[in-house]
Amino acid sequence: MNDRMDIDQLISHVEQTSKLYIIHPNSSELRIFGGGKLFASSMLPGEYSSTIFDISQDCLNQIAYTYGIPGSYISKLQTAQAARLLDTNVNYWMNEKDHTRMLRIHESAPGLDKPLLRAYLSDRYARRDHSEFFQKLFPMIHDSNLDADVLLCGLSPKFMSIKILYRGFSFEGPDGHELFLGLFFRNSETGHGSTLIEPFLYRSYCKNGLILGYDCLANVSKTHVGRVWEQVGLLNKDDGQDELFWGKAKLMFEQIVNNDTLEEIKAKLKVVADIEIKDRESALASATLKMGLTKKERKRAMEFWQVNDLSVWGLINSLTAMAH
Repeated sequence: MNDRMDIDQLISHVEQTSKLYIIHPNSSELRIFGGGKLFASSMLPGEYSSTIFDISQDCLNQIAYTYGIPGSYISKLQTAQAARLLDTNVNYWMNEKDHTRMLRIHESAPGLDKPLLRAYLSDRYARRDHSEFFQKLFPMIHDSNLDADVLLCGLSPKFMSIKILYRGFSFEGPDGHELFLGLFFRNSETGHGSTLIEPFLYRSYCKNGLILGYDCLANVSKTHVGRVWEQVGLLNKDDGQDELFWGKAKLMFEQIVNNDTLEEIKAKLKVVADIEIKDRESALASATLKMGLTKKERKRAMEFWQVNDLSVWGLINSLTAMAH
């Protein structure tokens, strides 16, 4: 599921309480039951000490991976409805290993009547909550004076994604269609990828986002790996470790929203538009191979490629036009 919503709905959703705990599985009476669908631990503090949690499938996969249990075996047990065997396997290895894990709990997951165990992570996993984006960057990048427009807000079990378009920073592309600068943000709270902030070009004709690869607008990425947390219980995050990341993100934003950057991108696109491609079949085959496109997608791209635009820019548009 990937729920799209407006920005106010997204902010409201991510502000719902999401807690993190550190536990030692082999000494915490931690167990799963119900065929990997439910979870409990007597070592969680306060109201959670006797609580039964639902487990997301992604979280169950993380638990299996942690203890070297093949995902295909877990799927087989689930398909065969061998709930007791699944629980016995996971619980044995979970309580056999002497280690520390970080749990992410969502108190009010939609559609569930119990709190949800969303992630089962290493204690070296440096948390970066979705809410940090709104606290540290959103007031700046969504400044109404810059004519910012939120194109997309998406929230899935794995990622939060946001696309912001700056309509005040636009120019005419080599083919005459208007182009806008924008920012794409993605974050995972559950161990499924780095925090990513990258600029993109939005082509008004095909309504697709073309990620910029220019040196002046390189993306900002930060993995969720940090120091080992030693305290047991609710985590108090050390924001100092993220200063460099957020500093780079702010610098990239400042680079985007200025006319010098706009002129530089226009000049680079003009160069791209002036490079003629003489062998369309070979060029498209090379591009689709690099992008991992199917034969069907390659055929569609060839259909989109305008005969009167045999430039590199024409090739780029043939690929992005598939999203139109």
